[in-house]
Formats: sequence, C-alpha cells, structure tokens
Amino acid sequence: MSSLAVVFDVDNTLTPPREPMRAEMVEALRRIRVPFHLAAGSDLDLVVEQVVRPLECAGVQCSFDAFVCNGAERYRCQIRDGAEITSVSCFRLRDHLGERTFNELLRALEAVLAEPEFRLDRSGVPVMGERIIDRRSMINVAPMGRPARMTPEAYAQRQAFVSFDSKSGYRLRLLERLRRVIEPYRESHGLRVTLGGQTSFDIVVEGYDKRFPLRTLLSEGHRPIVYVGDALFAEGNDRAVLEFISEWEGPGTCPVEAIAVRDWTDTLAQMQSRGWLRDKGER
Repeated sequence: MSSLAVVFDVDNTLTPPREPMRAEMVEALRRIRVPFHLAAGSDLDLVVEQVVRPLECAGVQCSFDAFVCNGAERYRCQIRDGAEITSVSCFRLRDHLGERTFNELLRALEAVLAEPEFRLDRSGVPVMGERIIDRRSMINVAPMGRPARMTPEAYAQRQAFVSFDSKSGYRLRLLERLRRVIEPYRESHGLRVTLGGQTSFDIVVEGYDKRFPLRTLLSEGHRPIVYVGDALFAEGNDRAVLEFISEWEGPGTCPVEAIAVRDWTDTLAQMQSRGWLRDKGER
C-alpha cells in the first residue's frame, strides 16, 4: 500500500548552516504526522550532531532513514530510549573508480587548489583542517578547509569565507574549473560536481546522489514523495531531485514533488501549511 513520505535536506533546511536544529524544529519533528527521512550532503557524524542528538536530548521518539554523503549511504535511525543507528547500504567512490584513478583524481583536485587564482592566503580567510575529504561515497572539496570541530574560531572562519565568496564570486569560478578537471571522469565514470552548502563542493557519481533516496523509497512503495531542500537551484546539490522529476520514465506523472525553501524557518512554515504537523496535545 502506497503512503506519502517526506524527504528533508538537512543543512539550512532543517538546521542553520553547520549548526544543530533549533528547539522549534525539534518540536515540529515531535509533532510530524507523516513518515520522514533525511537526504544530507554531509556525513553521518554531522547528521548525528545536527539532527539525531537534538531529538534524543529532547526525548522525541521517532524512526527515520538518513541518506548521507549526498544521499548515497543509508542508515536507519531509531530514537527511543537513546539513539540506535544501523547501516543499511553504502556506495564506495574509491571502489567505483579503482584505486589508481581515485588517487589520480585526488592529485588533480589538490593541483587546482594550489593554482594562484584559487589560493586563499591573500583573501584574509584562514585555511583550517582538511580541504579534500573522502566521504566514501563522494569527495567533498572545501577550499577553506574543514575543521574537525565547529569552534567559535571555525564559525568566524566560515563567515569570513561566505562574505569573501559573496563579494568575489570565488566559488562559481572554482566550480567551472573543477568541472573542466573532472570532465574526463564524467564521461568514463559518471562524476559530477555541484556546490555543497555555503562553502564547499560535492563530487559524486550521477545516480548515487540525491536521486538515490528517491529511487529507493519509491521502490519500497512510498508515493507520493515530497522533497524539501534549499539547494534546488542550478548549481546546488539538491538539483538532482529536479532532474529526477524531469527525466521520469515510469508510468504516469512522476510521484515526486520538490519544494524549495530559503532556510529552516521556511521549512517550518511549509510543514505547518501542508498539514504535516499534529496539533499540540493531539496524538
């Protein structure tokens, strides 16, 4: 029997960028009356920090699947008396490319970040942490680095980069350069690159992106599916959802709808207006 499922992007859709869910969103997920799942650009550790832990600490009891690393790794999250997370399926980019090609790609990405046009040492933005992160099913490229912990210094660095990027168009220029670099791998292995969040880039295999949770949930009988995300624009990592809809080859109209939101407060408004939330006190 078919049933509606809602799939939420995480960063800037359920949470402020790189921060845990606010109390208002935690309460909304306590009251949500429809099954929901996550499709996050980030890895499981960040999803736990941003979503799972706030729900657990607030005593919310729920179960959902988290499709992380841009959708290609699936985990089942059950929150009752504590949180239990189990791996359901995973995809490995290193295996897909092969060791030699994978390492060749890493060297090519490092060379791009070392090019004078894309070095940040004269921009006033400090570089902290890893810049090329192997997230198993994808590669995340973070020109300013990815700090191990979001300390006050790391938040200040992030804001400095966001400000620099908005004034200089840095990421859009770097995106075009990265597209040229991965073009041979696009043709041979289906790679694509998109903007990731506010500061980075995601390199994924087409189909093992945010199409994957849609394809998976449809195959399991969930329909319609409503996808909610803030990056459905042309360069965003939610764009694959719109491509999935436009390229639908199944019977009838595609059973997936996409909702673009500005931020997590807009998501709250959508949840309320669509009747997805129980009234307070309703069971």
